[in-house]
Amino acid sequence: MERYHILIPFWGDDISEDFNFRYELCDYIESMEAVVYEEGTGDNGMHLFFETCIPANEIKKKIKEWAYTKERVM
Repeated sequence: MERYHILIPFWGDDISEDFNFRYELCDYIESMEAVVYEEGTGDNGMHLFFETCIPANEIKKKIKEWAYTKERVM
């Protein structure tokens, strides 16, 4: 399994929206048979660390598609 790290920068005025996005992204990543082994918050944003057998380019594509679909629904 490969290990990955995603940094989610803070972008809104309402930090609760940023946290909700992280929780939803975490759920989505876990739905792809990945294991999220650490979540955290730092000065530069929120972090997700996870492991999966899915190749990096496929993970990136799936997350971009998920974020685009989520944005279109809102």
